[in-house]
Amino acid sequence: MSRTGIVLPDLAFGLPPASDVRTLPSWEDGALRIGVTVIDRAAQNKSFSRQQIYEDALVSLLVKLSRDYGAHIYFFSQCYGPTRDQDDRHSARRVYERVRQRTARVTLLDPFRDALEIKAAYKHMDCVIGSRTHTGVFVLSNTVPVVLIGYQPKALGVMEMFDLERYCCNIETVTEDELNRTVREVLDNKEEIRKHIAQRYTQIQERLQDWVGYLQD
Repeated sequence: MSRTGIVLPDLAFGLPPASDVRTLPSWEDGALRIGVTVIDRAAQNKSFSRQQIYEDALVSLLVKLSRDYGAHIYFFSQCYGPTRDQDDRHSARRVYERVRQRTARVTLLDPFRDALEIKAAYKHMDCVIGSRTHTGVFVLSNTVPVVLIGYQPKALGVMEMFDLERYCCNIETVTEDELNRTVREVLDNKEEIRKHIAQRYTQIQERLQDWVGYLQD
């Protein structure tokens, strides 16, 4: 007997709404706020040879955004392990230090105590450039525009769920020009994108209710 696959939203979309669990430091009033998550894909996958290209593209882009938009850049360390290759603090600090040499408008935020706390922090961003799929999930749950640099098919799947797949770049092929073009398009249309995300998120919340039925069956 054949079976048809069923695609349902990630359960993390069902987390409670973000609230300010604590006051985070260095919110710069009036400045455009851009959040960033960085991964060490080379440590996770020995065949990945583009770590330096990926980090160089991020550094160049973030410095330009600080200059051209007056943006303040916030680095988030979303994952801390359990193994070193899954600990984002090392790669986040590495890229942060390079950006900090060229602009003072940059802040490193870590650690976070749990998913709800980092989700609450993402709520303060105007846009997030994320390299983890759940960065996208948490950010979109706050109806904040996101550009995902995906390393697994799930990242593209999350963005397709919101009809925003054009804002998902592949870490295996991403270039500085592609990233620069994509992020600027999002920033220049962020209010329209935010409204679109809010509409789609309402529909996704309704689909999450299907999980209950499947679990009961």
